[in-house]
Amino acid sequence: PRTITAGHFQVAKIIDQDNIDVDAVDRYQDYLSRMLFWQGRSRLVHKHTGFARLHFLSRVDSTARYIRIIRDGRAVVNSLLNVDWWDGSMESWWWDDMSQDYSDEYERNGKSKESLAAISWKTMHDLQDVEIEQNPELPLMTVTYSDFVSNAVDIMREVCEFSGLDFSAEFQHNIQKFPLTDNDMKWQQQLTKEQQDYLNESLSQHLAKYGLA
Repeated sequence: PRTITAGHFQVAKIIDQDNIDVDAVDRYQDYLSRMLFWQGRSRLVHKHTGFARLHFLSRVDSTARYIRIIRDGRAVVNSLLNVDWWDGSMESWWWDDMSQDYSDEYERNGKSKESLAAISWKTMHDLQDVEIEQNPELPLMTVTYSDFVSNAVDIMREVCEFSGLDFSAEFQHNIQKFPLTDNDMKWQQQLTKEQQDYLNESLSQHLAKYGLA
């Protein structure tokens, strides 16, 4: 919640160690501790989306382990184009000032919705990459959505090993009985050839960097 984190999760840029509100760290630590207490757990799994926050979260818990999940940017763009809460205008831009290269790309492509969505995906990962580079000591594992969908058991075994958790037969059974649907190919059916060609070009370097090409 905003009142607990002093808005740290809503600031549209990296918050480095020098700009962290220490009172917000204390409040968040207390919030998570109470959550663990009432759930009767010793470990907490927290899903964080949006702005990169490794600096803040590492101050909250120095023992935390991080799993980065990357989804194919073309699928993300297609998803954004099909939800009603994202209108594709600059009102949907969350990332502070747009870089000059991305601003030029946006102008070249007529300020199209797919262009803004693609640049949003690239910018999000650019910022995450910067924070990861700034925190090389933090234990971090990267998983792609496509790998997880195609091989959930092995991926979750690796996740558990990385996290110091048991991978029990019961847990494996629960994974295997849970139906998974791969939605990453919808962009090939729902986007026009022109849109697909643009995305393949625009996202090519990022897709290759993250093993999604």
